[in-house]
Amino acid sequence: NSLAEEIEAVVRKFDFDGDLAANCAEVLSLIDDDLADISIKYWDYWASLGIFSELTDPSHKAAMAQRTANFMRTRLGDACGSSWHFGLQAQVTDACKREIPLSDVLAASSRTNIGYYRAIGRKMDRTSPDYLRLVKAIMDFTTTDLAIMSTCYAHSQRMRTQEKQKDFTAQFENDIGATAADVSEH
Repeated sequence: NSLAEEIEAVVRKFDFDGDLAANCAEVLSLIDDDLADISIKYWDYWASLGIFSELTDPSHKAAMAQRTANFMRTRLGDACGSSWHFGLQAQVTDACKREIPLSDVLAASSRTNIGYYRAIGRKMDRTSPDYLRLVKAIMDFTTTDLAIMSTCYAHSQRMRTQEKQKDFTAQFENDIGATAADVSEH
């Protein structure tokens, strides 16, 4: 299976009632103006790890939070669509290249949930069935998000392993060829 097919299968598993995209679009319409503040939680997590020294610069962290807010906007606005998947795939591929553990990527992403819940809670009656429906949408969205990231991570690891195997095979064949040439010369 291709990665796109694997991701589509993940989305189908979690969007079992088919309303995730519409509900996420509704969440976005409610909390769009809160996304920059929510995304700060994501970057607070990365800053707390101390692995990205540039995050000690408040202006850099604010710029990254704004980029993340735009990414969140795209994801919520295209839940179950290709830009959501491609964005997550790019994020995980970058983490793999930097050898950042998947658990850190997932933990950083999960930090945004409380911000989503608080923003919706400020704008809706928390006893309303619509509030519960949108909270469920955030949970489903996040769960799907994390499952897609895990799928992308596993795919990336498989690709890296295959590349290493090709390199080892090529090196082995080169070594055998050199040894055979040495033997035939003597």
